[in-house]
Amino acid sequence: MDQYRLELYKEEYHKEFDRKSKIDSRLTLPYGIITVLFGLLANFFNRMNSSLIRFSGLMYLAGIIGFIICLAFAVCRLIRSYYGYEYRYMPNSLEQEKYYKKLDNLYENDEDKIYFFNKFLITKYCRCNKRNSIINDIRSELLHKTNNFIIAALIFSIVTMSPIAIKKFNKNAKFIYDSFNSTSKEVINSGRGRTNPTETNTSTTSKDKISKRGKEHSSKSKQEK
Repeated sequence: MDQYRLELYKEEYHKEFDRKSKIDSRLTLPYGIITVLFGLLANFFNRMNSSLIRFSGLMYLAGIIGFIICLAFAVCRLIRSYYGYEYRYMPNSLEQEKYYKKLDNLYENDEDKIYFFNKFLITKYCRCNKRNSIINDIRSELLHKTNNFIIAALIFSIVTMSPIAIKKFNKNAKFIYDSFNSTSKEVINSGRGRTNPTETNTSTTSKDKISKRGKEHSSKSKQEK
C-alpha cells in the first residue's frame, strides 16, 4: 500500500513541475504582445494634437486612458505570475542516503527500514506537491487575468484608433471628391469651347437653301411682271 502511495505522489510531483514548465512557456506570448502595445501607446501620444481631440471629442482621450489602465494591470499581473515564487523540491540523493543510514542504525530489520524510509519519502512528496500545486494555481490564475487585461487593452486600442481612421478616411474622401469635381469642370469647359463640324455644315447648307429659294422667287416675280 505504501509503495502504491509513493508512486502516486511521485507521479503527482512530476506533473506539478510539468505544469510549471507549461506556465513558463505560456508567458512568452504575453511578453511579446505587451511590448507591441507599448509601441502602440507611443504612437498614440505622437498622433495626439488639438485638432484630433476636437474632432473626436472625449473618445480619443477615453480610449487612451482605458488603454493605459488595462496595460498597467496586464504588466502587474504578468510580473506577479513570474517572480516571487519558490517551488519545493525533494531532498537530493545525498540527503536521502543520510536519512537511510540513520534508519540503518536504529532498526535491524530491513522491512522496518524500508517502511520508515517510504514514509519519509511520502511525507516529503506530499509537502512538495501541496506547495507546488498552490503556486501553479496562483500563477495560472494571474496569467489568465493578464490575458484578459491584454484583450481589454486591444479593445481600447481599437476605440482609440477609430477617430484617427475616421479622420483619415474623411480627408481621403474629400480629396477624391475635390479631384472629381475639378476634373468634371475641366471636361465641361473643354466641351463648350469646341464646335461640332456637323452642326456647322448643316447650318451653312440651310442658309444656302434659303438664299437659293429667295433668288428663285424673285426671278419668278420678275417674269410675271
